[in-house]
Amino acid sequence: MHLKRLFSVFLFFVSALAYSAEIQKINVKGLIKTKKSHVQKILEPFYGREATEDVLMEIEGELQAEGIFESVRVEYIDQTSDILVTIKEKITFIPLPFVSYSEGKWGGGGMLLNMNAFGNKTTVVTGVIYSGGKLITVLLLSKPPVGVGDYGGSFLTSYTNFDSELTCLNGDTAADYSMKSGWLMGTVQKKIGEDSTISLGLGYEFKKLNGTLLGQDLKNNFQLIDLNLGWSLQKDEWNGWFLSSKGLSFKIDTGYSPTHREFCHTSTCGATLQFPLTERLRFVGGGSSFYGKDIHITNYTGGSSASVSILPSTFVSSNLAGLNAGLEAAAVKFSFGLLSLYGNFQTCVVEDFDQEQKVNCGFAFGTRLYLSKIAFPALSIGYSYNLSSQTPIFSGALGISM
Repeated sequence: MHLKRLFSVFLFFVSALAYSAEIQKINVKGLIKTKKSHVQKILEPFYGREATEDVLMEIEGELQAEGIFESVRVEYIDQTSDILVTIKEKITFIPLPFVSYSEGKWGGGGMLLNMNAFGNKTTVVTGVIYSGGKLITVLLLSKPPVGVGDYGGSFLTSYTNFDSELTCLNGDTAADYSMKSGWLMGTVQKKIGEDSTISLGLGYEFKKLNGTLLGQDLKNNFQLIDLNLGWSLQKDEWNGWFLSSKGLSFKIDTGYSPTHREFCHTSTCGATLQFPLTERLRFVGGGSSFYGKDIHITNYTGGSSASVSILPSTFVSSNLAGLNAGLEAAAVKFSFGLLSLYGNFQTCVVEDFDQEQKVNCGFAFGTRLYLSKIAFPALSIGYSYNLSSQTPIFSGALGISM
């Protein structure tokens, strides 16, 4: 009996050593479209690390952060230091037809999205939408860097033809114009750390406007050559319910207008802080700012650049900054995705068209549906209330953004 106990202790000790041994091999199965070399590139930093439960969860989180896998299971192989990763891919080729009817006018078009082209998470987005005299065309190619030292990049071109009405915070009309515009932008990225990336971009845009701005005629042709430099840091954490992120970003732009013979400058920065409080409840917060100097009105930006949803969709500014903080709870988990409820408090400082700095605060709540089988969040419905102006704002998105 004494020998049996000693033998059991010995087996337990050997088993513990195996479970904490360094990872020597990671086997991946279940891939259909995604290249095995792409996944192995993501897994490279884990070779040589101890095969603990925390590390296995970290592996799962890194793969979930790709956004192209429906499920990821990470497990030991026969109590050795070898790891087995079983993956089920999401639907990444997505046609999005579009039909609309408003005030007696029909519109239509569609977008074609491939979120995993060539099997290495290259994103291809192309489409045409026409509605009520508005025309939008877009083509986007993007391939992010994977491993430290790798390069990535993106190319974007678009053409738009539409009418726009912009308002002050009090609702008064600030600008009313029609615009035709085109845009070309190329960006090169390099991953300089496990969680950090730098980027360098060069772009060109032209705009033809006809209308009014603050009661004055706005008729001009505007061209801009833009050079930008950016840096971002992001760390993702997966707990089986939410993919929470902590991140920082900063970008500066310098542009030259050959038509106006003048320079303009912008800078943007942002921060994201998300972390689980319980298995199904997490803190969600963040902030961002936008500063523009000598920029054209068509390059002003809205509340999303201040991380808030309490500003009118028709309001834009050349200078704004904001913060939000709140909670998000997993309500129901279906076979096809996760339905969550969220609520937050928001505050921001913006420069109105009268060049005065104004503080706005409010709150927002709503629901989100994260689809597990398709490679992007599909549904968001929210209600925001601006306490400063006592204005409610309803928002919703289907199939494109959260």
